[in-house]
Amino acid sequence: LLKLETPSLTEYRYDPDKDGQVLLSKTTVNTIIDDWGNTVAMLTGVQDGAGTTVSSVGTINFYGNEASSTLDANTKAWYQEKGRLTESIVTLTRPGQTNVVRKSGFEYCLASETSCLPNGVGSHQAKLK
Repeated sequence: LLKLETPSLTEYRYDPDKDGQVLLSKTTVNTIIDDWGNTVAMLTGVQDGAGTTVSSVGTINFYGNEASSTLDANTKAWYQEKGRLTESIVTLTRPGQTNVVRKSGFEYCLASETSCLPNGVGSHQAKLK
């Protein structure tokens, strides 16, 4: 079950040289969280003082539940419960420009696992794919 975290965050920036009467920009952040409090999605939009969209950044996070995941159902549920981020996709959009997309993946090793870390020492640390 996903929930829209409300209220969304809205920040207004005004020109201090104009006695705070001229709006420079408006930034709005909307967040979707899951039952465990993990941020599943976030959309940040920036508008100029005239209300024109300047940029937006969309983030989608996965906690073992991405379509390509090979984890079994119990492990996926455990990753979600513990907030173990396994994949994050961030898209920057600006009018008139090509979208910029970045994708990061994460793996976790348990103390008993030594094969997934480069130095062969088990730990509870994540490594970036």
